Amino acid sequence: MKHAVLALCAVALMGASTVPPQSQRTAMYYVGHPAELRAVLAACRNNPGAAKHNPDCENVTQAEIILEADHASAKVDMTPPSNPHYWFIHPEQLAPKIFYCEHIQSVETRRAIFCDSAEAAEKMR
Repeated sequence: MKHAVLALCAVALMGASTVPPQSQRTAMYYVGHPAELRAVLAACRNNPGAAKHNPDCENVTQAEIILEADHASAKVDMTPPSNPHYWFIHPEQLAPKIFYCEHIQSVETRRAIFCDSAEAAEKMR
């Protein structure tokens, strides 16, 4: 607890404007204040026994999870293969898909394996 308070004081002295009261330092507060997040997180990790009872430690831990999730989701493309744009994002999959689709007769099967969107993407190239 002492370390978290010291870290917050240090952050306040580093040029941060007034640090809001603990009740207002939510996880989203720390997401928006990365320098404070790092300082408090370091203090909490340095004294995990006291961190169990410190709301700031819980909030910075949750803020870190939020930031990591945002960072991970930014790397993931959720475009479905039913969208022709998918084939421009994954061009290595287009030629094999077109080859496979050329050998499928059933309209239902072609639709189910996204042949229409792959063929549309092929025409756009």
